Amino acid sequence: MSRILVIFIFLTIQNLSMEEMLGKNITQFSDSFVLLENDDKGNTYLLKDIECGFLSKSIDMIIVKTDTKNVILSVLTDFNRVIDKEFYDEMVDKFGDPTYIYRVADSEQKEIINHENGTQITSQKGKLEKCRFEDKPLFIRWQEKDYQIDLTLYHKKDETQLNIRKKSNDF
Repeated sequence: MSRILVIFIFLTIQNLSMEEMLGKNITQFSDSFVLLENDDKGNTYLLKDIECGFLSKSIDMIIVKTDTKNVILSVLTDFNRVIDKEFYDEMVDKFGDPTYIYRVADSEQKEIINHENGTQITSQKGKLEKCRFEDKPLFIRWQEKDYQIDLTLYHKKDETQLNIRKKSNDF
């Protein structure tokens, strides 16, 4: 029985775009989401070891944030590389030109915080400036009617984070 459920979950998520998950109850998709965090604003779930995609990129992990009634507010995933121009062009073909595209212009202050558990956090302040994709942006946003798509490109770590969420008035 559980094998049939896992196959059904895979097919359901694979056939539904990430932006179509927004506004739906998480129970429509899977019992395989693992609860990571629960607070008075909602829940954060993890679904890993999946095989689905976003445009030409494969995805093996999804983090979903919900409200207190488990209605999906955002869907987040990481890509193991900074996106290339080809993937950016796919995004433009599907969603149009980005609403915002910024890079860090001047880095003013850098602070390294060492925690007792051995982790280290680097905090950096700087100014953002509008740019083109070729200028190695840090942040790209597409504002759609009911949702927004944010790409954060971590060039030094060679990673990209994709966050699709209900529309907000940030920026």
